[in-house]
Amino acid sequence: MHVPHYVLPIGLRSPAVVTVHDLIHVRVPRTPLHALYARAMLGVVRRHARIVLAPSAAVARVLTDIAGIAPDRVRVVPNGVADAFLATGPAPASEVAAFVARRALPTPYVLNVTNGLPHKGLDVLLRSLRAIPGLGLAIAGAGSGRASVRRALARSGLPAVVELGELGDEELRLAYAGSAAVVVPSRDEGFGLPALEAMAVGAPVVVSDAGALPEVVGDAAVVVPAGSVACLTGALYRMAFEIQPTEREGLIQRGLTRARQFPWDRSARATCAALEQALRGPA
Repeated sequence: MHVPHYVLPIGLRSPAVVTVHDLIHVRVPRTPLHALYARAMLGVVRRHARIVLAPSAAVARVLTDIAGIAPDRVRVVPNGVADAFLATGPAPASEVAAFVARRALPTPYVLNVTNGLPHKGLDVLLRSLRAIPGLGLAIAGAGSGRASVRRALARSGLPAVVELGELGDEELRLAYAGSAAVVVPSRDEGFGLPALEAMAVGAPVVVSDAGALPEVVGDAAVVVPAGSVACLTGALYRMAFEIQPTEREGLIQRGLTRARQFPWDRSARATCAALEQALRGPA
C-alpha cells in the first residue's frame, strides 16, 4: 500500500510505503493539537512503513532528526512540474497582456500562490509590500480565499491587491508570466512547487531560504532570509524597478533550465522503485 500522506492506517498488515511531504505541523504548528496529532501519526509511520518517501533532502533530514526514522528507510523523490507548465515554456506576450487586462491586475505586480496557512509567510510579504509604493500584489491558490488571508489583506491597507482565487493551469501560467516576480516567502517548505512552475514558464522567482526552497531553486532564483522584511523588501523592489534586462533574462533562462530537471516521469519511476523494494522486504 502506498499512502500519499503520512496518515497510515493503524493495523495495516500489507507492506507500506508512505510519502511525507513536510513536517509543517510539527515544525510550525497552527495549534498544539496539530503538533500532537502529527507526532502520533509519524510514530505509526516510524514503526510500520518499510520505506518513507520525501520530496526533498530537507524533509529527509527532518524525518531522521525529528521523527526518528532511520536514514536507510528514507528515499528522496522530488515532485515534478506538470506538462502544462514544463512543455509550454514562456507564454506569448500578447496572451499575458490580455490576461493582465482581463483580470485588472496592477502593473507591476508580484504573485503569491498560497494555501493560506500561517507558515506561508503572508505577513512578511504584506509588511514588505507596504514599504514599496507602486508595486501591486496578486494572490492566488486554493487557500487564498481563507478568512484569515482576507483579514490579513484588509488589515494591510495595500491599495493594489487582486485576489485571483484558485486558477486553472492556463490562467496560472499567464499569472506567473505577467508578474515582476513570483514570491514564496515561507517560514518552512517541504518542496515549493509554485517556484518551479513559475520558472518553467519564464517568470523570475524570489524565495526565502526556509526548508527545501534553496534546494529546489538552485541558482535560478533570488533567495532571501526567511522572515526578513528588509531583505524581502529589497529583493522585490529590485525585481520590479531596478533589475537590468540582461540580468532578468539570465535569471529566467536559469529558471527554465532548472525546471526541466523536474519532470513527473522521473518521480514516477523513483516511486515505482520504492514500491518494488518494499515488496521484496524491509529496507
